[in-house]
Amino acid sequence: MTPAHRRYLVAEGLISVLFNSALSLLAAWIVFRGRAVVPAMGAEGFALDFLPQTFMITLMSTLIPGLLTRRRLRSGAIAPLAFAGPSLPRNIPLRALLIAFVTTVLVGGAALLLSPAVFSAPLTLNGLFAMKVLFGAVLCVPVTLFGLRVSLAG
Repeated sequence: MTPAHRRYLVAEGLISVLFNSALSLLAAWIVFRGRAVVPAMGAEGFALDFLPQTFMITLMSTLIPGLLTRRRLRSGAIAPLAFAGPSLPRNIPLRALLIAFVTTVLVGGAALLLSPAVFSAPLTLNGLFAMKVLFGAVLCVPVTLFGLRVSLAG
């Protein structure tokens, strides 16, 4: 990997963190606004929200950077990168949906199942916002970097 590739991955990773943190905050605000506290489980709980959050964060962390990278590769702004990863569809929207589905099952499912143990007491609204932003930011980093490496491989 060249220094140009490293700079590209870092820059796109930082942009993804900012975008997905904002997306996580906006979604949490839309769904949970107006409540003083939010329990982890139940009809009013936040645990089930890990599934759509994981799906959207993964989809956006793969789709948008993938499309931008394909355009930059075609224009010659960035060189291709050898990547010996799993065989994934070359079609970027299909690839993004596949990665989002698998990540939602694994990561979103784990977050959903662990929520009652980790969050035994309800969260304040600000605490919930902070947790959702942190979850989105942490999730998008490996997903974005993986998706970019696949996209850079052509």
